[in-house]
Amino acid sequence: MKAKQLLLCVLLLLATNISAQSHNDLWKQRADNYFPTNHFIVDSNDHWEMLAGEVAYYMHLANIPSWENELAPKGTARVRISMLPEYANPLFITVEIDKNGGTLQMCRGKAVCGYVEHSTYYEMSDTGFVDVTESHNHGNVWVTGVYGQKDMVLGQAALEQLQSALREADLPNHRHTTCWGGFRPPYVIEYMDNEHYNAIYDECYPDALGQLVNMIVAWADSSCIDMVVHSPNKRNGIKPAQFPGGEKACQEFIAKNMHYPELALFDGEEASLHFDLIVERDGSVVCIRYDKDDKYGFHEEARRLLAIMPPWQPALKEGKAVRSSASCSFRFKLPAHRQPKYGTPTLETSRDSSQWDGILTLYRRILRHPQNQQNLYVMGMQYYHEFLLPGKPITTPTAFDSMIVRNRENDRWDSYYDRTPVIKGAADSALRYFYRALKATDSIDLDNYIYMYLPIRQLEQYLHLPHNPDNQLPYDTIPTFHYPATYFANMERLEPYDTVTDLSMSLFGTYFWTDAMSKNLNTVGEPILYNQTVAAGDTLLRFAFYPSFHPPLFFRVEKIAGRITLHWTKLDYIVDEHTWKATCANPQQGHKQLTDLQYRRIVSLLTALNFDQLPRMYEIDMLDGAQWCIERRTTDSFKAHFTNVAGENYRTIYDYLIELSGIEAGYASEYYE
Repeated sequence: MKAKQLLLCVLLLLATNISAQSHNDLWKQRADNYFPTNHFIVDSNDHWEMLAGEVAYYMHLANIPSWENELAPKGTARVRISMLPEYANPLFITVEIDKNGGTLQMCRGKAVCGYVEHSTYYEMSDTGFVDVTESHNHGNVWVTGVYGQKDMVLGQAALEQLQSALREADLPNHRHTTCWGGFRPPYVIEYMDNEHYNAIYDECYPDALGQLVNMIVAWADSSCIDMVVHSPNKRNGIKPAQFPGGEKACQEFIAKNMHYPELALFDGEEASLHFDLIVERDGSVVCIRYDKDDKYGFHEEARRLLAIMPPWQPALKEGKAVRSSASCSFRFKLPAHRQPKYGTPTLETSRDSSQWDGILTLYRRILRHPQNQQNLYVMGMQYYHEFLLPGKPITTPTAFDSMIVRNRENDRWDSYYDRTPVIKGAADSALRYFYRALKATDSIDLDNYIYMYLPIRQLEQYLHLPHNPDNQLPYDTIPTFHYPATYFANMERLEPYDTVTDLSMSLFGTYFWTDAMSKNLNTVGEPILYNQTVAAGDTLLRFAFYPSFHPPLFFRVEKIAGRITLHWTKLDYIVDEHTWKATCANPQQGHKQLTDLQYRRIVSLLTALNFDQLPRMYEIDMLDGAQWCIERRTTDSFKAHFTNVAGENYRTIYDYLIELSGIEAGYASEYYE
């Protein structure tokens, strides 16, 4: 098992409120049942006692007795090898020698087909031989008992060979040393005579000890030596197995022979896979572990590629081929013609990757539905906001706001500026997608048309392009709107050709209020003024008042051919006490003739308000309140002013209009500053 996998297991246990320490203690306790307490611990960070606990567990299942607190009779020595290689059946060998000769006893652990949970030392069924023809989660689970035994008497030649190997290995004085990486060490070696007991559990054995182990295992079953899965690392000096030509050649082979799954290609899905392998001595590859399968067939294709690979170059130990662990990665990346056409990403931070992932997701949707205007519009907005990014101030840096530049003069947070855009050529890309959205026929969304109008003009100016009349938006011809949909964006102040102002957001507010006010005006039958034809000398005025908690008021003053008329409407609401929904009922409407003096009084009040110099919209953020909108239409001009902040000059105008109409609206005075 790999060290990072063990760490993952510990974190998982912590996340589920299970103490990792308690699990470690459990496995150490199991180890203590077979080996002297803390026998394998060198320092507090050592995992060997926990690994030894797993070995002890399988020894228990196979009815292997503990040698703890025992010593062999005088003149007798015992060696026991518990062989527990990854993905192979356990093997337990005991050799005993005395003055009369030597004997060998061997038994195998019992296994049945079952479910195997990999990547954790905390599961009883942690390991087993995996049949790759079945689901990757299935293999052999060790259970109580043994399924094979063997007893043999060592001949004189074998006995002499064993005694010589024991002297060279010096088992009583061999110390366990810490070295761990890759798979579990294959052997636990125990030695006992009438004076010593020692247990040795290490990944890498010196030559003399390794020769002793191989000799004893070969006597029991020579094929078992090949079951050991070596984990190449610096300490054991094993040269790792590799694809012929190395990693680069492997990835070239994968790219050349890959068949991208059709469903994944259609849906625009990508994947990165990691396979753990065993490379046999002949270079053949066995897949032993990989991530959970998927519906697109990425894993199936990866396994196909593994099956057609040429033999790998096996791992080498002292120049000889050995069975070893290895890995192979597969990156399923959509071909170039399935990637976004506009813009080149520069990915330096987590924010960059997040932005680009969003663009990739949208692009895949567009591939599936190329005429969906909503997807095209959102993609255009992604690029548009990247175009606005340079120099954009930020006041609260977040994890995504990296690569920032600071103004050294005052060193304040509000002097931090966001980084350069993720997308090179964002302006051009945004405009292309906006143009495509305008021509899309799958769905016509008026909101999208409105929000694109000023950004398109802004981008065209930035790119030095003439405005394309084929893409002119119907922003001033919406039949139910009482104002041009972009009117309150204060274009005389913003200028649609800068590279800083987010004009789509400017349009959001103006479109919201334009739509809301138009619905109210349509309810009471108020005419649209901005596009009316007005004769020379005539004037149309309208004063609208939208309080949050009272009925709205509308006053319209018409000066036509010298005749002056005041029209008024008070729109009552009935609120359903169960649903809190308001419905209109019984609008109070009326009209009356005004004198020239009364009309001149209204005009003078507008002058005092400085109406001609007011912006089209002035709004501040607030929770509740009221909105006022004043309009004037003459022969050659239209002017409107919308605000949610009104002072005494407003009060004077509306109080005078309420007085002229004679309606009951005393609540109006509650909403002024």
